[in-house]
Amino acid sequence: MAHLFIPNNHVVQGIASVDINSSGADGIYVNMKLYRQITILLNFGVIGAATAVTLKQATDVSGTDEKELAFTDMFAKEGTTTDLHTETVVTGNTFNTGTTNNSMYKIEVSANQLDINNDFGCVRVALSDPGASTIVGCEYVLSQPRYSSIEGTSAIID
Repeated sequence: MAHLFIPNNHVVQGIASVDINSSGADGIYVNMKLYRQITILLNFGVIGAATAVTLKQATDVSGTDEKELAFTDMFAKEGTTTDLHTETVVTGNTFNTGTTNNSMYKIEVSANQLDINNDFGCVRVALSDPGASTIVGCEYVLSQPRYSSIEGTSAIID
């Protein structure tokens, strides 16, 4: 039997494609209670200036008790001349994008990286104001379900 993507993963639009100049962008929170991993996919079209990328965690999807989420690496693919991503070390739980148009960044987070001892189970991405026209969209791929039957269960409500 084939291993199908849809029954085993849940894709959520974190940020609808938008120009983040003047405001930056905060992704929506997703609850990881039913999943062991999230992959955050950032798709940049036009990049007018570098953008700082951070992750946040909270105790619910409304952002209660929000704080920074530590992460140490990301994967970057800049431009259209390659489809290969390069692993890059992240320091200080933030990285700056490059300025090459049509770039993609991936961040993988295990549920164990959250402050689960204090009931933190929700994750979102935060993008700074780049100060120039920058078009970006973001998807979250929740994977490694904790239970065999999660179909029809939302990740954007508690």
